[in-house]
Amino acid sequence: MLTALLLTPALIRVRGLCQDGKTLAKTRKSLDESTKRFEAIVDSMADWVWEVDAEGRYTYCSSRVQEILGYAPEEVLASLPSISCRRRKPGE
Repeated sequence: MLTALLLTPALIRVRGLCQDGKTLAKTRKSLDESTKRFEAIVDSMADWVWEVDAEGRYTYCSSRVQEILGYAPEEVLASLPSISCRRRKPGE
């Protein structure tokens, strides 16, 4: 049995979206793997690793900050970079 398929512009667009969806899924998987590798490297370091954006806000903070300065990473991410200039004092 032969079936004819009429390739309309709408069908071509749907096929393109499916292919883009597969590409997007591959890209997300690759990004997730890369992020895990980065975090494994950072977690094995004795240093505190951070990143700030153009406006001076922390956008990344490694967990080592807890041991080095006494602040949880979440506290640092919610603060300005001046927090990194001092250690937390006991009872603070």
